[in-house]
Amino acid sequence: MAGPGVTITAKGPLLAKGSRALPDGVQAALQELVEIGEQHLAQMARPNPGGVFLSVAEAGPGRASTGNYRRNLHGRMTSTTAGLIDVGAVKYGPWLESGEGRGTSTRFKGYRLFGRTKDWLNKQASEVMAKHTLRRLR
Repeated sequence: MAGPGVTITAKGPLLAKGSRALPDGVQAALQELVEIGEQHLAQMARPNPGGVFLSVAEAGPGRASTGNYRRNLHGRMTSTTAGLIDVGAVKYGPWLESGEGRGTSTRFKGYRLFGRTKDWLNKQASEVMAKHTLRRLR
């Protein structure tokens, strides 16, 4: 069972130019995007220091979150032009992301942590890519 994740892929006309410095810059930019995406996810997974993904009643004394979901967030490069951030084998990951479970219907709509992170990374990508590729071409 695959859990939620964010795939970061480099594509476009810059990769077809054939510059020797460009692939290094692209790989460095992708690595940075994976790292900042992982940090952003971890920050969103712990919005309050008292308890994560727990109601106020559940986050009382002695019932704080164990941080299992946050600990399982991992980013990695899958190739020179692609990276992935996911939660590994956390069984409740898909439910936290979308609120959809095994045939059960609830009012919970999901946190959409990965969906929001993907949107945030799309906004950051051009700035990070320009920073790394322009530095290598000088």
